[in-house]
Amino acid sequence: MGTSIVTGNLTKRRAYLAGEVALARSKLKQLRSDLYAVDRMLRLLDSGINPTAIKGIQRHYRLPDFKHGEMTRLCVRALRRAEAPVSAGVVAQEIAKAKGIEVTASVLSRVRLTMIRLTREGRVIRSGAHRARLWMLRQDG
Repeated sequence: MGTSIVTGNLTKRRAYLAGEVALARSKLKQLRSDLYAVDRMLRLLDSGINPTAIKGIQRHYRLPDFKHGEMTRLCVRALRRAEAPVSAGVVAQEIAKAKGIEVTASVLSRVRLTMIRLTREGRVIRSGAHRARLWMLRQDG
């Protein structure tokens, strides 16, 4: 009996994933078509141009409630107020309280990415593994 529930859930999950793959393929097909049209226009306007030599740019999506650099400032402020190393969830709760918003998955994800970037920059120290990771400000002393 337990096996049929697991099989049913896995079947449903596979169906959802197959649908997402089909959607991604059609989106990719449309993007390639658009890219081809832009390349043709570039070649019409400048015959010496090589469109494939143009590097791609990734879009950066901002959270609507935050201004440029605000997430970093709020993360550093939350870490400064903490008396011991804290998790990204605690930092996200502090930020949500300061902004008067709810902690959503996108806010928590953005806090984690900000903390990773601050670690790379040497401003924050991390300890622990993956989701159990704790963060603290580096003491310049």
